Amino acid sequence: MVIFSAASGDETAFPYSAKGHGLFTYYLLKKLQETKGDVSLGELESYISENVKQQSVVINRKVQTPTATPSTSLAAGWKELKLK
Repeated sequence: MVIFSAASGDETAFPYSAKGHGLFTYYLLKKLQETKGDVSLGELESYISENVKQQSVVINRKVQTPTATPSTSLAAGWKELKLK
């Protein structure tokens, strides 16, 4: 199991009002749509993290840092796992 979270610690998960979703959800769905689900968890995590961090500062002037936390049994190779 790998848990993707929209924000870290005491940060807020912000909306992306112009797109009708939260920032995290928008970039998650965008990457899944672009790749038709043929993406590794590592690629997905990097894409979401980079875009959410950047857009959060631009739109909200505050930091939002998405995270991915693998279970201990997947700790070594989770980034290479593919959704499809």
